[in-house]
Formats: sequence, structure tokens, C-alpha cells
Amino acid sequence: MEHRYRADEERGGRLMPASPGIATVTADSPPRVPGQSDVWVHVWFHTAPDTWSVLAIVPAAPGFDATNVGTELTESGRAYGIADVTLINATGVHAEGIRGVVAACERRTAAGLKTIVVLDSAFTNPSAIAIARNANAVLLAVPLGATRIAHARRTVEVIGRERFIGAVAIGADGRPHPEG
Repeated sequence: MEHRYRADEERGGRLMPASPGIATVTADSPPRVPGQSDVWVHVWFHTAPDTWSVLAIVPAAPGFDATNVGTELTESGRAYGIADVTLINATGVHAEGIRGVVAACERRTAAGLKTIVVLDSAFTNPSAIAIARNANAVLLAVPLGATRIAHARRTVEVIGRERFIGAVAIGADGRPHPEG
């Protein structure tokens, strides 16, 4: 699957995907109502958004879709101070699409903009490793009851421990687990 990007003139030249495999959330999307998702707002601030330009979200368990984690963090960031944070859903991106995702992130970084990239598990899609290694921060999404400790440890090892800024435990309801 090949991914190409275009600047959408009607949206002020913002990055927009030309492929159905990658979706973005921009400042044009309505902000979340304060208080509606306070738990995600706390996770957003714990990622220390002032310290990164590209945050990769990697599931610790094969088969776990972390798209909701990325969407909630993107919406929280927009609602609480980062007007133009973009979500790139890079799940399903294979080797030939890595350069496109990385280039899109680099363009946004050069423009001083933040990007959150949602990836597949490193166990199910090795492209996730290459993309995560190009991010300057990685968050591990750990679904409770579905993650083997060995998978979480191996994910951190293969991507590089130094890139991880933390982990978020996700409960069965899809929300961060307070004791995680």
C-alpha cells in the first residue's frame, strides 16, 4: 500500500492524507468539551507535550488497536493548548509506506507542529518499529487482561527503551486504568 500526501490549499496548506490508510484530526475538528474526558487530559499532560514533536503510540499486545488512544490524546491536546496537533493512523502501513509517514512527521516538525502516530504492535507489523524509532517519544499502550509481560518488555527492547516516555494501561472500557 503506497501512501502519498498533499497540501490541501483550502485548509491553509495543512497536511492531509491522500490515502485512505491514514487519517488526520486537525484543529478544524470540534474540541472536546472540558471535563468530558478528564482522564485522557491527565494522560496528555503526563506525556510532557513540550518535550516532543512526534509521539508514537505502540500497543504492547498483538491485535490491540490503539487508535482510540491516539484520538483521545489528540483531542485532549487540542482542547488544552495545542491547536494543531495531528493524528496519523499508521496502522497497516507496510515497508513501502514507512518513508511517507516519516516524511509527513518531519514536515510537521519542521513547521513547529505536533504529530501523534498510532502504530500496530511490533509483533504483528515490523514497520511499526521503524516508524517508532523515527519518533522522538513513544508511549506504550497496554490493554489490561490482554498483554503478556513478555510482549510489553520485548516491544520496549526492540524499539529502544530510551525512546519511551511511559505507558498507559487501558481497561476493558477503553479508558486509561487509574491503577495502571
